[in-house]
Amino acid sequence: MCGGKKTLETLSQGSASASTVNFDASMLRLNTFLQKLNTANEEIRIWVPATSNFGNQTSTIMIMYRLISMGALNLRIIWVDQDPDGPGVAWRKLQILILGLPDTPPTVFQIGNANVYFSEQAGFNPTTVVRLGITGGWDGNSAAICTKLQTSNFCCLQPYLWSGAQLAQGTNVMYVGGPDMPVTLNFPNGVDITRKAYYVPPPALTTNDWLLFKQLYPRQEGCIRAIDDLLDRGIAEMMPIYFSPGRPLARFPDIFFNVICGIIFRNKALGLTKPTIIPMLAGTDPGDYNRLRLLLQGSLFNPSGTRLDGRTLPKRYEYLSTNGYLTAFKRVLLLDTDDNCIGRNITLFATSGSYDVIVAAIRREPKVVFDYVFSRTTLLNVLEGMSTASLVLNLGTPFFHLQSNQTVNIYRLPPPQQNVTPFSNFCNNHSDVLGYTQRMWEGILNDPQLGPDFLPSGVLGRFINTAVTPFTFTSFNFLLMKSFFSNQQNDKLLAGLFCILEYADS
Repeated sequence: MCGGKKTLETLSQGSASASTVNFDASMLRLNTFLQKLNTANEEIRIWVPATSNFGNQTSTIMIMYRLISMGALNLRIIWVDQDPDGPGVAWRKLQILILGLPDTPPTVFQIGNANVYFSEQAGFNPTTVVRLGITGGWDGNSAAICTKLQTSNFCCLQPYLWSGAQLAQGTNVMYVGGPDMPVTLNFPNGVDITRKAYYVPPPALTTNDWLLFKQLYPRQEGCIRAIDDLLDRGIAEMMPIYFSPGRPLARFPDIFFNVICGIIFRNKALGLTKPTIIPMLAGTDPGDYNRLRLLLQGSLFNPSGTRLDGRTLPKRYEYLSTNGYLTAFKRVLLLDTDDNCIGRNITLFATSGSYDVIVAAIRREPKVVFDYVFSRTTLLNVLEGMSTASLVLNLGTPFFHLQSNQTVNIYRLPPPQQNVTPFSNFCNNHSDVLGYTQRMWEGILNDPQLGPDFLPSGVLGRFINTAVTPFTFTSFNFLLMKSFFSNQQNDKLLAGLFCILEYADS
């Protein structure tokens, strides 16, 4: 962490971390700086770039909430109404990230004691220069942001281990020296900013959060209330899944099929009878649930979704049949429409004794609720993306990280290792298994050096069990990661702010 020029020089020489004394002194300096801004009614300008995913926006809005929790009273969100997914999408994403935002962008929005102002970047022409601008993720970042936002200093941070898209790299840097001729500075080496993750406060929903959630998302609120009740009563397990359509290398039907098989394997091996609820916390491509339904019926499908005879992969079909999976699949329920995925049905079917796995298509929920659901998992969280990685690393819950074209291995033991460890490879390899296709099942069964023990059902089932069993190698290492990432002294945001203060507070 940075706190004074002497500390910066020390970190530049490779010091691994600041002492508690230096951290406390740096926090005091940051709090004093925020009080100065409040006294002067000076705003912090927060840049929310347009991207096709939620990672950069999510990280940036999280920073907004953190600054408010630190006492900042005036903040401005500068957002881009040019989302690759279409017109108006950028604002709808902000509505998901900031619970209670109206459909029409307001001039000012109250969050706690803070005033949050909103400006679309095309019409933003500030007449005053402020001392601090910041973003939590930006592919293709540029020092020109200081001129655009009229900030003397800009702290550009990226999600955990994120380096941007192929044609638009994202870097953790500082732009300082004023809006006219900003200078680009790297963070000191000892800060190790790239391998830091954002600290995430323990998720919780206030009474007002629940009220707004019910008002704005009544179906989803009913579902989460029902799941909450089942978990509180100890009569169900939960394993949330989140990924944006098209982002993982694997397909939706294969991911869910393999997860379900892993749950069935574990339940059968241990004689477990509690139903497992799988909330899907994102939308899907058309036909995805129907393709999954075909797999659970023992069939296959072609790319258009047409049913194919499952016996065209004979070894796979025989394994599923003789080992009881085709029978077990009859006890899997897909609540995949807005009409049937409601709280009343989740409670009814979870307590009926007729189903062992219930997939609930929640589809979309406010970010504060998303975090809360992930915090309540009783098994694992399944996720894609680098912003959500910060959340699960803070929670310490076991997780599967779905692979994508831009994924790196995030299973890094503290302090975050430059190179992966055996534990990293162990977890990453198991996450790969989530994407095994039906033809890969067939190939495993046809390979005399592999066989049934290498199928996703057993591989995932055994991993789930060892991950949730206390005092195992796997569960211990997940908690070890939490011990580092949930410590605010290792927070990427604070590290960045401590460093930029050398220039913003001069």
